Amino acid sequence: MVRDEPGEVDDGRSFSWDCASSGVRTVVEQVLTPRVAGGCTATLRVIHHGPAARLVGPVLNRLTRRYLRTEAEGLKARSEGRCSLSGSPGAPAMP
Repeated sequence: MVRDEPGEVDDGRSFSWDCASSGVRTVVEQVLTPRVAGGCTATLRVIHHGPAARLVGPVLNRLTRRYLRTEAEGLKARSEGRCSLSGSPGAPAMP
């Protein structure tokens, strides 16, 4: 059984969520760090914990990286105002 739970939220700075199944607990974090010259840097991180983590991490590595890349591209597009109402990255900006 897979269990998803909201994690910590620091409004405007970071949030995380947890997903647990037999032998593995996965924590996903998104953190925004302000830049001195303006704007910010987004850090997306996935951490596997538990007795089966050493097995799950390498097996899911490619898929996890693809999900993180998609998430980062969507976050960048939304923050730069380049999303349509459907939320698709690269779509014309919303009016």
